Amino acid sequence: MREVYIVKFDDYVGMYIPGKCPTISYEKREKWIDFVKSVLESYPEYKTRCVINDGIVEAVKKKIQADKMLQMYMGKSR
Repeated sequence: MREVYIVKFDDYVGMYIPGKCPTISYEKREKWIDFVKSVLESYPEYKTRCVINDGIVEAVKKKIQADKMLQMYMGKSR
C-alpha cells in the first residue's frame, strides 16, 4: 500500500509522497484541518501517516524556499 506522510513544523503543515519524483505540498498551520481533508480527498487510495521525520521536514522546507524564490523572481520580472 502506498503512503502519504504528513508533518507539522514551525508555522507549516506538509505532505510528502515518496517516489522517483516525490510529491510535496504544504500550507500554513492555521489551515491544518482543510489541508488534511484535501489530501484525503485527493489520495483516497493512499494510507495517511502523521510522522516526525527530519528528512521529510527538510524536503518540505526546501520546497517552501524554492516557491518563495520563484515568487520573488516572478514579482521582479513583472
